[in-house]
Amino acid sequence: MIQQEQTLDEIKQGESVTLQFTFRYESTGTVIDMSNYTMTLTVKNDPTQADADLTKADATWDKTDAASGIMAVTLSAAQTAALSAEIYHLEVKAVYGTSTIISKKDIKLPVLESIE
Repeated sequence: MIQQEQTLDEIKQGESVTLQFTFRYESTGTVIDMSNYTMTLTVKNDPTQADADLTKADATWDKTDAASGIMAVTLSAAQTAALSAEIYHLEVKAVYGTSTIISKKDIKLPVLESIE
């Protein structure tokens, strides 16, 4: 499943933020039970760059509502402080075993400069 391009609400450098994603079958709109999926989040300022600016591995994801298709991951204040004030490109990957991969690409996350 590949979701169409979307833009998340803007965040500020140095603020903690939780990103929540809902996974559904495109054909029916029914939620996917994500309980047994391995999750990763990749954050890049340029989607073509080789190395990520930030990566969140499976162990950092909140899977409390996974059976309802809802997965969440938190970027800490320190992690967002390390990001430049620009638009970042996110990719969320969900892998089930070795064969099923769900990918949400073209997710944009605007990061604003923190004013103190």
